[in-house]
Amino acid sequence: RLQRTIQSSVLLASGVLAIVVWFLAPTITGWLSLIDDVWVVRVAGIGLFAYTNLDPAQTLLRARDDRRTYLMASVSNVLLTVVLTVLLVLVFDQGVLGYLIGNYGASAVILLWLWFRELPVFLGRVERQPALVDPEKSLVVAQAESAVGEGDHPVAQAPDAASVLSEGIKVE
Repeated sequence: RLQRTIQSSVLLASGVLAIVVWFLAPTITGWLSLIDDVWVVRVAGIGLFAYTNLDPAQTLLRARDDRRTYLMASVSNVLLTVVLTVLLVLVFDQGVLGYLIGNYGASAVILLWLWFRELPVFLGRVERQPALVDPEKSLVVAQAESAVGEGDHPVAQAPDAASVLSEGIKVE
C-alpha cells in the first residue's frame, strides 16, 4: 500500500509538472537567453518526469533488498544513457537536444521496464515486503553479521555510528 501511495503521488505531481512545462515551453524558452528551441524545454520537462519517477522506483527496490533487479536497472540505465547520448550527440549531431534525449530517454526506458515489472505489486496482486533490518543496528553491522554470523566479526562488535555520535567527542 505504501508503494502505491508513494508512486502515485510522485507520478501525479511530476505528471502535472511535465504537462505544465510542455504547454509553457514557448514562454520558458523566451526566459532562457541561451536556448531558442522549444523542444529542448519540452524534452527537459518529460525528462524531469522520467527521472523523478525512476528514483522512487529504484529506492523501493533497495528497500526490498532486490539487488539483482536494482543492479540490472542501474547498469542498464548507465549503458543505455552512454550509447544513446553518443549516438545522438556525436553521430547524429543533435547537440543539446540529443544530450537530453539520450540522458532522459534511457531513464524513461528503464522506468517503463520497472513499472511493467512492478505492475502486479502496484495493483496489489503480489506482495513484496521490504527487507527486514534491525533498526537498532547500523547497516554495516547488519551486513557483517549476515555475512559472517552474529557476533563473530569485529565490525559486528564495534559500536554503531549513532551510539558513537550520541556520546560526542571527549577531549582529555
